[in-house]
Amino acid sequence: MKSKYNIQYFKNYAIDKNGKCLSHEYINGDTKLLWECEKSHQWEAMPRKILEGSWCSECAIEKNRKYHVNHDFFATDTEESFYLAGFLAADGWKTKSSDSYHLGLTLSKKDFEHLIKLRNLLSNDAPFAYRERKSPNSDNTTYSYTFGVNSEKLFNDVARFNVVERKTYIYQMPEWLLNHPLVHHFMRGFADGDGCFGLAQNKNQSPHVLFCMRGTAELLTQYNEILIRSGVVKENHNITKKRGAKKLAFDTLRYSGNAVCSRLYDFLYHDANIYLERKKEIAAKAKDLAVEGTGKMRKRKDSKYNITKEALLEKALELKSKKKMAEFFKCTSANIIFMIRSFGIQEEINKAINKYTKEDIVKMYQLLGTATAVGKHFGITTARVCQILKENTYK
Repeated sequence: MKSKYNIQYFKNYAIDKNGKCLSHEYINGDTKLLWECEKSHQWEAMPRKILEGSWCSECAIEKNRKYHVNHDFFATDTEESFYLAGFLAADGWKTKSSDSYHLGLTLSKKDFEHLIKLRNLLSNDAPFAYRERKSPNSDNTTYSYTFGVNSEKLFNDVARFNVVERKTYIYQMPEWLLNHPLVHHFMRGFADGDGCFGLAQNKNQSPHVLFCMRGTAELLTQYNEILIRSGVVKENHNITKKRGAKKLAFDTLRYSGNAVCSRLYDFLYHDANIYLERKKEIAAKAKDLAVEGTGKMRKRKDSKYNITKEALLEKALELKSKKKMAEFFKCTSANIIFMIRSFGIQEEINKAINKYTKEDIVKMYQLLGTATAVGKHFGITTARVCQILKENTYK
């Protein structure tokens, strides 16, 4: 008896499910055909599996997805997609296992607010993972937060920026990106992820801004050449080659001086709406210091710039804000940050200026998902967090 199954049967079957059968020949129930669902997802599957009720696995994942994300984010050319791609190229990670496609980013506690902004770019609402790690060689403890998404579309689309698995020691920008009008947003994202702006000041030299970034020789060469072509850098001798015995050591790209860092600031932050605030603030200092090429700091005659560690801690407790501290000492916030780092009192200052409201506790619980993580974030007990949540009838 002739079988009722043929290619037209399965084409009609797919139409009934608002999809398509894209193959042109039916052999048997175990020979895979190409299918497409109403959302244009394509896959191969055996006809007998389709008759048993199997259909688009990607749609099934979406239907059961607990958290949302914009799967098309990296498919379009925007400032946001280029910036985040650059940040991920520098500091992100990708892993694939079975049908899972994970893409994520981990940042320290000091950059948690920026991590929230990056997650929001993807329209993602999953909670953050919190990690507390004690150094085996000292009493120091580091705190970090992670967000990750499971999306095959994002996983594949970000690969056009050469953001692939195990990219750390092989990364370089793709050729199409080098001359793209949005490349400076990508470069700013990479610098925010793996670069550093600093304010150097000593007795024998006027204050000046410097920039440093580590990476593969190929990437740093591309980065430097783009800046030469853009008129930011005038000479091609800014890369320090690998040193030491470590086989996979990175090269280092350095620029020092208010003039060059002022031009670098103009290039990276042109038309910029998203950036790591603390790095931008220091980079912008180059604009203030590069006054007619003198490199002298602008400051009022009554400036109290020469201050002590004790004075910083006292004002941190009193004013609860680095910006207000800068106003009191009549200098910039970048100066305050630099002095705090010079004294090595970042942790003490952070504890001194830390403040929160009950609304902050509720909001952070929505982000982190556990009272323990919220307590560690604000430096209070889990019991206190639970009490505040109960008072605010948070469910």
